Amino acid sequence: MIKVSNLKKFYLVNGKKINIFNDVNFKINDGETAVILGLNGSGKSTLIRILGGVENFQRGKLKITQNISWPCALKSGFQNQMTARENCIFICQVYLGNNRQLINKKINFIKRFSETGKYFDYPIHTFSSGMRARVAFGLAMSFEFDIYLSDESLSVGDLRFRKKCENLIRDKIKKKCSFVLTDHSYKRKQDFISKVLLIKNKTVLQYDDPEEGYNEYSKILNKGDK
Repeated sequence: MIKVSNLKKFYLVNGKKINIFNDVNFKINDGETAVILGLNGSGKSTLIRILGGVENFQRGKLKITQNISWPCALKSGFQNQMTARENCIFICQVYLGNNRQLINKKINFIKRFSETGKYFDYPIHTFSSGMRARVAFGLAMSFEFDIYLSDESLSVGDLRFRKKCENLIRDKIKKKCSFVLTDHSYKRKQDFISKVLLIKNKTVLQYDDPEEGYNEYSKILNKGDK
């Protein structure tokens, strides 16, 4: 379960306070999958990073009762001079120590899932943003978390690869895992979404009926309100 209560987040820029969130409240129950919707610059990625413990917040409470992943994002935190394989091995060692058999199993899964072929052994800086994201998504999915955080991972690659990602998410959901995803599109309504978290006017509106949430988002798109 994820429970956010009265959360406030701001940045200080040149001594000036820039408010990102004011009094945010929402709850994601065990086994639920939520999509975060909002205009560019509304704070979707910031919210994902807060949930993952990467970003601090100034006020409020964040309660997470299950094992949660790191935020899987298009701009993943790989070391550019290292190969995709080396990056993945390093992260696996952080979580698994020197369990070589288990690490090799995960590396094989990541390479196969990301469909990077020989480029898996090329430096990450030679990768396109889509290739990086496919590796990052495969890396996160190779671990068993109760809650997965994903920042626009479903926009990776072509339609066939997005379907592949969605099918993997469905498999995880069958195991009672939760997902918190971000998305820009109000037209792509995945059937596995349990609720919508809509960022509007520096707060989060929770819709337990996803259809209602998507409809409200379409209204914001038409108006251009943040």
